[in-house]
Amino acid sequence: MALDRIGLALVAKRLRGAAVLCLGYPDITAPAAEVERLLGVMPRKFTDHGGAHKVAHPLPETLDTLRLAGVEAIDCVDSMPSRGCERRVDLNERQAWPRRYGVVINPGTLEHCFDVAQAMFNAWRAVDLSGAILHAAPLSMMNHGFWNFSPTVIGDFAEANGGRVLALIARDGKWNTIPIDPVRRFVAPPESVLYALVEKVTEAPETIPVQWRYRK
Repeated sequence: MALDRIGLALVAKRLRGAAVLCLGYPDITAPAAEVERLLGVMPRKFTDHGGAHKVAHPLPETLDTLRLAGVEAIDCVDSMPSRGCERRVDLNERQAWPRRYGVVINPGTLEHCFDVAQAMFNAWRAVDLSGAILHAAPLSMMNHGFWNFSPTVIGDFAEANGGRVLALIARDGKWNTIPIDPVRRFVAPPESVLYALVEKVTEAPETIPVQWRYRK
């Protein structure tokens, strides 16, 4: 699970003063200079977890770096805590969060939840009004998790549940940006990743979305 330079760029302007929920501990894989460019702060603590992400440089320590960037509060949850700071939560089960958050970060967690629909509703339930959720999810990564995400699920879920898609980006395994269509068919290279930033614009009843093509 990672917060790379693309994901970091998408949430950068929303971090200052925000309460942040991380669905899994999100290693920041961007190098320190890139973090400084995006967040305006130079990381001061680093970890040696880069090998898990095939990154040679030390990784900026996520919680300390986000606090430097002005985040008001940070909570991390995971079904299998690995860093000692996470609260044990199973996103396959319905969650009633003790608070809501200005930024929710899914750094590559929901695809590992078998009940991905419940996990998506749990993640959305944590987002405060006018807050946003960042999804970084596999687009074409076979056997990485249970699921790959089509862009249509982002837009259809948002439309049904009071959200608005602010950004939709994809990259291949070589970090080339690839064109995607939010609804039409397209071909994605292997090992591609989908990024989406979705803002909660209204409070709406939780609604299972119907795919756009069947609403016409």
